[in-house]
Amino acid sequence: MSSSDRKGRETMSEAAPKSKIQFVPMKRIFKMAQPRSNDKCSNWVATEKVHGSNFQFYTNDGQTFHMAGRRAVLDGQTSYQKCDISVLFERYKPHVSRAFDLIRAEDRWAVYRTWAEPLAELGADEDDNNVDLEKTGQPGGCTTEANALANKSNTAEKILKCATRKLSNAKGAEVLEVRFYGELYGGGGVVTGASSAVQKEIIYCDEYRFYAYGITVNRKWTTVAEMNDICERAGFPFYATTLCPPTPTLAELVELLTSSGVLTKRSTMTDRTDNFKTNMEGVVVTPLIRDDFGLHAVKILSSAFNDVRATGANKQLNYCTKARYLSVISKLDTHERQDTGLVTEMFIDDVLQDSGEQEMSNKQRKSTVKKVRAWLAADGYVSEHIRGSQSQGQPETHNLTILKPCWPFVATSYGIHITNCT
Repeated sequence: MSSSDRKGRETMSEAAPKSKIQFVPMKRIFKMAQPRSNDKCSNWVATEKVHGSNFQFYTNDGQTFHMAGRRAVLDGQTSYQKCDISVLFERYKPHVSRAFDLIRAEDRWAVYRTWAEPLAELGADEDDNNVDLEKTGQPGGCTTEANALANKSNTAEKILKCATRKLSNAKGAEVLEVRFYGELYGGGGVVTGASSAVQKEIIYCDEYRFYAYGITVNRKWTTVAEMNDICERAGFPFYATTLCPPTPTLAELVELLTSSGVLTKRSTMTDRTDNFKTNMEGVVVTPLIRDDFGLHAVKILSSAFNDVRATGANKQLNYCTKARYLSVISKLDTHERQDTGLVTEMFIDDVLQDSGEQEMSNKQRKSTVKKVRAWLAADGYVSEHIRGSQSQGQPETHNLTILKPCWPFVATSYGIHITNCT
């Protein structure tokens, strides 16, 4: 082990688990096909969606701190998404500690200190279909067929309801668990010779930063206003703030975002002074007033980051896009992006989920998988070699090699129309 690795692991020793705490990954936030009429939420606000990699800090005692990505705990590691997270850990540990002390001490947070036990999941792994709010003025903006498909395939009408209970540790003290969910972003593009970026589609800054966009206290989500208060007082340098005044309804906020052109504006988080790769990825909209502690969040992407588009005479949905491919690999660490099988299967699963896999027969599903693999190969994302012959009684096998493992910049010339998804 090198001296730098040894030093990094010593630095991270405080993050090694000393008290039992569960890893709770951040689920994907809804993209919206149409407003949800039965949500008892109001005073909707929008915050910028930063293009990075999912990251979180968490603690349940204010002394032992943990880090995690979207898929795994990162305690004891020194490198993640090209970033030296041991440095990031030391930089943000005081802020997490200060926030924990505030939440533990102040009466205003007492309602959060009881534990939330989910009775119905908020279906946040189901993505709706979002086309182009900038042009259509509609949250889902696509076709009647698209909206019908989204309504059929998602669980958007389910709302997270919370029962309360208290958990205690062995000494009898009430457990307080605080999690900061956010994005690891930045790294290159402002000054020549800077480190490599987490994501290259938007240039933010040369250093690696953590952008907090949500806080849970004992699995209960705070509002954006409450999160802002905690982050400001705890000294977090970067966190999601509102882009416009609150509106009574979600529909009114969507109209305001459309008329103001927010999604076409430059990012509020970039350090660049010109207009090169500085437009924001999109927004996340949430209510300030809600009837429970669930995550009532909806993401709306700018046109450059949409992973579903309407094409063809009948406006059939096209799920194979560069934006979707980049979204899939953004969930993986650098070395995982070289795993051809993992990338391909994750991309296929993502397409099948959005295209109504549950409604497909096995024959239709195989046909769709074949089309998706063909698109990946035809557009240069992977090289596919088929061996074996059914005529010889041998099963078809696929040998896939990633040609553009991390950042395919060549725009897609065409897409595969998935017709077996209604």
